[in-house]
Amino acid sequence: MTNKINCQIVTPDDKYFEGEAYMVVVPGIDGSLGFLPGHVPLVSPLGAGQLSISDTVNSNDGKKFNIEGGYVQFSDDNIIILAEHVEAV
Repeated sequence: MTNKINCQIVTPDDKYFEGEAYMVVVPGIDGSLGFLPGHVPLVSPLGAGQLSISDTVNSNDGKKFNIEGGYVQFSDDNIIILAEHVEAV
């Protein structure tokens, strides 16, 4: 188990973001989903809302994006967010 997650945000047009994170929180269709290193593998549809990427354990000032729909896939400390639309907050 590592202490970081490799994170990618991809839209139909391009790769929007790529980097490392400690925690990623995405808007699921039934509420928020949070991912930390070592999370079990998961594929889930996304709703519209705010996506946040924290760089450190105590960081509340990470990167934030508004997304609309898509899917999230988490496996082996890699997370791919396939979003229909992404906009930086």
